[in-house]
Amino acid sequence: MQLTNWIQAIASVIALIISTFGIMQTYKIQRTASEPFIDVYVQFVDTVTASKYLSIKNFGNSPATITSLTFSKPLDAGNEVTKLSSIVGTTLAPNQKVMSFFDNSYNDSLEATIIYRDLNARVFEQTFPLNFDITDFHWVKDSYPKDVGDNKESPDGKVIRQATHAILKHLD
Repeated sequence: MQLTNWIQAIASVIALIISTFGIMQTYKIQRTASEPFIDVYVQFVDTVTASKYLSIKNFGNSPATITSLTFSKPLDAGNEVTKLSSIVGTTLAPNQKVMSFFDNSYNDSLEATIIYRDLNARVFEQTFPLNFDITDFHWVKDSYPKDVGDNKESPDGKVIRQATHAILKHLD
């Protein structure tokens, strides 16, 4: 075999290796882009009176089925008994969010660990820090405007505030 034939053969092998590597990288990128990504976070809605929610949202591009949700500390009285266990077995579509109301007096910091799987049965586990203490960020009862709460608010004002609260709760 001549030298030019050897050079062509080596160049072909190198091109094949580079091409295979490129295909593998493209596959990894497409696979990652199509994964679900579940996030657990505390959401605050402040329309003069603040409310706290624990939100679980699929920010990814494919559905995810929740297989486990655990917390590092006890939850508020309304959520401690069930520990939000009704979410287990639920499938969240891309951009779908579920929320649970938390008592405004609950100010703990804790961690939530969620385990979920995608349509290909790949399992994902993530732990999120949660901080329910909003006293530095939102209104506290002592700083409420004088005409809100304790039945001093007009019925129309209350309806407008509650409607605004409901809309803000679902924006993100």
